Amino acid sequence: MVNGIESLPFGSEMGVHTATSKKKDENVSFQSIFQTAIQNAEQTSTQFDYDTQQLLTGEADNLAEVTINANKAQTALNLVVNLRDKAVDSYKEIMNMSL
Repeated sequence: MVNGIESLPFGSEMGVHTATSKKKDENVSFQSIFQTAIQNAEQTSTQFDYDTQQLLTGEADNLAEVTINANKAQTALNLVVNLRDKAVDSYKEIMNMSL
């Protein structure tokens, strides 16, 4: 049986903050989003470093998991870099506005 769209997780249920999220999400600051992204990047990088060491020493037996963790670390780092770039671009645009 195919589930309807109502049963699909969306928005804040998936950890994504949308414009239509509940009122409690309105107090989320850019700083907290950025800090969470950095912490996530650090955690995934640490896990990838550990997996790499396990793989090099022959202790890792699941190459697919190592590859998945490598992709997670790369994606998390790309997110932080993109957030930084957007913040810098926004700052530059605000500074160029005339009052």
